[in-house]
Amino acid sequence: MSLRALFLRTYVRRFKAPVYVKGQELVVRKGLWLEAEGVDGQVWRAECAPLPAWHEESLEECERVFREEAFSLARSWNLPSDWNWEQAYFGIWEPSKALAVSLQSSIESLLLQSQCGRLSRQLMPSIPMQLAGLVRPGLEGSKSFESLWQEGYRTFKVKVGQGRVLEELEWLENLSEKKQKKGLKLRLDANQSHVSELLADRERIKALPIEYWEEPDVSSWPLLRDLGANIACDEALRGLDPDRDPWPSAQVLVLKPNQLGMQRFLRWMELAPRRARQVVLSNCYESEPTLAFYAWLYGMKTAEPLALGFGTLASFAESWMDPLLPAWTAEGPWPTRPSAGLSWPEFVSSRSLVWTS
Repeated sequence: MSLRALFLRTYVRRFKAPVYVKGQELVVRKGLWLEAEGVDGQVWRAECAPLPAWHEESLEECERVFREEAFSLARSWNLPSDWNWEQAYFGIWEPSKALAVSLQSSIESLLLQSQCGRLSRQLMPSIPMQLAGLVRPGLEGSKSFESLWQEGYRTFKVKVGQGRVLEELEWLENLSEKKQKKGLKLRLDANQSHVSELLADRERIKALPIEYWEEPDVSSWPLLRDLGANIACDEALRGLDPDRDPWPSAQVLVLKPNQLGMQRFLRWMELAPRRARQVVLSNCYESEPTLAFYAWLYGMKTAEPLALGFGTLASFAESWMDPLLPAWTAEGPWPTRPSAGLSWPEFVSSRSLVWTS
């Protein structure tokens, strides 16, 4: 199908409290929405949202490059029946140069949505979709934990290795004593910190309901293996590309689609079960419609899904609960389709024309 036009929207969305990404304070989240309109009036939408301090590219750069590449993309939109799933942009589009990964992800999302009729099948999960909360040890973290627990969250990602070891351990034990019998699961994210000191008291650590340790410093892996603990790695660690690196001794992969690109994300979703790895789907503070699309893809590819790392939604001051999207609660329904007719909230601008036939 040919395209009639390409559009852009922008948004500026407030956080409830400052969010810290690699030491940088963020008080708002900014992003773009790319829209492709077919000659039959069908519209596909995808979010382009590089996260400051996480992505190297800027939002302004992404908008500029998208405008420059719009004509080339539109000319390539007559989609072939056979896709190359091993190639960027699924072999459909050959950009004039390599694009920043967040922009690549959004363009690949547009292409995927245009093919969702072919990709659809009955979703595997029969259990409710579960979300994982995001908290940090300390007083504010305890308040956030209690609030999320009351909303029905039972899986929590906790940043560790950032403060005093004994205080972090006591904080984790206090949570566990109160909640362990009610299904609490902890995902400890070390952010490449050396956690050997935290692992020193083996019995106290083994008593905690830890699902896995994410991104510990590699020197800590022998200690974790000795404890029988699960290790999770993400795209920041070596081992996610079997063509270049051997697979690490990790049982879980934490994947962010807009850090890998959608094509590479789907590739890993296919490879993981073949190599006896589980996948947890994470994100970089994207919006609800984007997460619904991610969850739909994840549900199609995963027979036994783990709790999604979508607790970042709790950080936004304004929610985006479109009536055609699944309710974003701790145990909401799985998305049964890849996209919905969006009701644009006030923090999203009106659309501007980028290209027309």
